[in-house]
Amino acid sequence: SIKHYKTVQLLKESAIQIPSLRKYFYRYKYRQVWNDFDAEENKWLRSSLHVMQQQMRLRGGSVVFTYYPNTNQISDNDMRHEIWMRFIEYVRENEGIDILDPYPHFIKYAPQKSLVWSLTDKHPNCIAHKIMADFLVKNPTMASKLSEADDN
Repeated sequence: SIKHYKTVQLLKESAIQIPSLRKYFYRYKYRQVWNDFDAEENKWLRSSLHVMQQQMRLRGGSVVFTYYPNTNQISDNDMRHEIWMRFIEYVRENEGIDILDPYPHFIKYAPQKSLVWSLTDKHPNCIAHKIMADFLVKNPTMASKLSEADDN
């Protein structure tokens, strides 16, 4: 299929950067659904977090939620991070669930702005995985949860 040619992928990546063309791309429409806290997909995600937390507590455990940030354009003013922060705040206020934010850690420790495999493969590379692992290991909330688990 023509969709698999790297040139087509690069053109799509370029076209979505033009604000007036974004509405024609499925992932943009899908992202808008996740920004709407009244959307069914968003409600489902939040209820799933609540169920996971509840199940862990019922079994004598604890849980720490976080997310894996976008690593293709790491910057202080990334609008995707602002979206995550609105979601994190909404979940904290309305569901009573805390979600850790690893993005400041990425901004501080990323050796370059892009930590993905290539221009067309936006998956995090090994450096990004190391930064995420360091965030999890060094985070005080994670450390306290790990010590609680050791005590049990």
